[in-house]
Amino acid sequence: MESIDRTQCGSNASSNTHGGSTQLASERRNRQSTGSLVDAIPDDLTGRSVLCVGAGDGTCCFEAVRRGASRVVGIDVRHDHIDAARRRAESLGMAVDFRQLDFDARYPEETFDDVICLTGLSQSVAPVVLLDRLVDSCRERLIIGVERLNRSILKELKLNWWRRLLFGAFTSTPIAFVSPNAPRRRRRRFYLSTEAVRCILTERRQVFSHVETAHPSDRRYDVLIGYKRRIENLIVIAGPTSAGKTTLKNKLASGQANELCKELGIGDISCWQQMEFYDLINHPRAELPNVIMHYDFHARLKWNLEHEQMFEFVDIVNSARNLKIVTLWTAPDQLRKQFETSEIQDHIRRTGVAPKSGKTLRLREDYKDANKIVQYYRCWLDFASSFESKHYILSNTDETRMMTVEQWESECSGGSLQSQPVDRVAE
Repeated sequence: MESIDRTQCGSNASSNTHGGSTQLASERRNRQSTGSLVDAIPDDLTGRSVLCVGAGDGTCCFEAVRRGASRVVGIDVRHDHIDAARRRAESLGMAVDFRQLDFDARYPEETFDDVICLTGLSQSVAPVVLLDRLVDSCRERLIIGVERLNRSILKELKLNWWRRLLFGAFTSTPIAFVSPNAPRRRRRRFYLSTEAVRCILTERRQVFSHVETAHPSDRRYDVLIGYKRRIENLIVIAGPTSAGKTTLKNKLASGQANELCKELGIGDISCWQQMEFYDLINHPRAELPNVIMHYDFHARLKWNLEHEQMFEFVDIVNSARNLKIVTLWTAPDQLRKQFETSEIQDHIRRTGVAPKSGKTLRLREDYKDANKIVQYYRCWLDFASSFESKHYILSNTDETRMMTVEQWESECSGGSLQSQPVDRVAE
């Protein structure tokens, strides 16, 4: 039986879609590097499914099988690499599903426990898009190799002397470079530093609890390992500013909302963590069993809801295995009174004067219009309906009264939920 030669390797994940393969020197360097990068792959992959992007001759895939992976899929853009990998798999007696696929153009609809891309990022024609696709394809871990800046890269990028000096001074910063005339050349089109890739993984998307750096024997590369956030049970309690979320949070913690806990399937409240949205984003643990997240949706509704998926909320919610959404409904007149009592008076206590500009004043103006408040709720409910979850609407004045979205809309359209017109509160 053939032994695995770690000096051989997989090639780039996706070569130039328009111009075929990249330069021979780049391909040779990538083939020689994957063998020394596999030592950055976690040792124990027992029972896990693995996707190797840029499989090349299959070295990474065979290492995953050797380390216990139950299912391994390897993809590469070049058919000759796939043919060679299949021959090696047959010789080694290893079950690996090799597919010819350009990951820059499309990717498998299925997801995998681990996604590994060791040498493909540097040859991608759309590296940020590739990163997004890698993120979407993994359930738990993303393992990605990033080339360190070196003379070969500088030469391929056609950098002149002053740009080389600039890059030399900022090799440890989140920096990206687009090669001049890139669309007309087969050479490297983009360069992303390790810190740039780390920032994309941790700041642009909110799916990873943390990203670690592994140090392979090949010093030309860094390997980043991202751990996806996974929440077993997530309850989102949402409402606009001053709707009463903090009050409800305190009641849950003190055991004063037993009916609500029963309805939501909350047994022992001490087994649940209550946290604000941004506290959850910054939480270092990858796995959380039970979370109640308090979310102020008002500010985000000022944005175009067609782009709402760009916000961190979507990534957080999609990390939950079981999701329930509770929208805290507060009638417009009551909402404004609570806003005046909490936000405005708090501002006066802190500064000694009433707000004259800024977010607080803008919210105050919004809350003068009852119809606008109702419309904010409608926009939020429409957005929340895009998630697979059970959705409740909880009345602020009666915590035992749970409504469906349809019941709320029916009563709201009839005017019974809006209470009386909002009078101007003395400022």
